[in-house]
Amino acid sequence: MNQSASKVIFLIGFMGSGKSHGGKLLSNRTGLPFVDLDDWIEDKEQRNITAIFNQSGEAYFRERESASLKEVVATLSAGAVFQMGTQVITGIVSTGGGTPCYHECMKWMNQHGITVWLNPLPSVLMLRLLKEKASRPLLADLSESELNLFVTSKLSERISFYSQAAIELQDEVDVELLIEKIKHA
Repeated sequence: MNQSASKVIFLIGFMGSGKSHGGKLLSNRTGLPFVDLDDWIEDKEQRNITAIFNQSGEAYFRERESASLKEVVATLSAGAVFQMGTQVITGIVSTGGGTPCYHECMKWMNQHGITVWLNPLPSVLMLRLLKEKASRPLLADLSESELNLFVTSKLSERISFYSQAAIELQDEVDVELLIEKIKHA
């Protein structure tokens, strides 16, 4: 196999879209390593994302996020590969919801891998995020109507980036369907 043509699968989408869950399912099915970019950053920084934002600011976080994305891909590219049709895949990365929107990360991911936009209906996102509010610092203090406004606003800001993905999935992650789509991407 041609290791230089190997790619990483990047799962992108809004918070609550299922990137981490889908990445774990795909990893279990293929045996490929899975990296959650936020977890990677927290490990390297020895503090959580909320603390990074609060202590160092969003600009610092977005710089670190962009650099970490490239570190993760370099690490995965040195490992084992999985053949999906003509695609040679070295790993799966779940990005943060804003990752594609800064420092030309979406362009970079499209050049170095296969981008998959997990795009459930906004109503599905709302249900998931309402259940997870306590574990998501950015959302914890929002009322249901404020959360709805937040989701609607952020989605409209980010859709131009998300829509550049090679693959879009609108329903729950179906691993077999995703593998088929990756084979033909």
